[in-house]
Amino acid sequence: MRRKATRTIPAQQVEEEVEVTCDLCKACVGKPNDRGENEWQPSMYDTLTTTVAIDEGTRYPEGSRGTVRAVDICPDCFTTKLIPWLQSQGATVREADYEF
Repeated sequence: MRRKATRTIPAQQVEEEVEVTCDLCKACVGKPNDRGENEWQPSMYDTLTTTVAIDEGTRYPEGSRGTVRAVDICPDCFTTKLIPWLQSQGATVREADYEF
């Protein structure tokens, strides 16, 4: 769940998402980033992002249309609830390390 707040900038009011609550455990531990993903990291140098969504529609060079359905889920629920459930349904969870 995402909580929004309205703030005033010169000559207009803007509504922005200011916090994210896990839809499963209701913990309020994150905020949305510029890409709309949930960021749950404890400091500016850590990265901990969860994304559970489906984007259905059409994309053409001249325009796109579609629907996105998403769930806000914290890393703890992702690891302790979603992954075990997916595995119990027969899914194989892929893991990949990265380094820059």
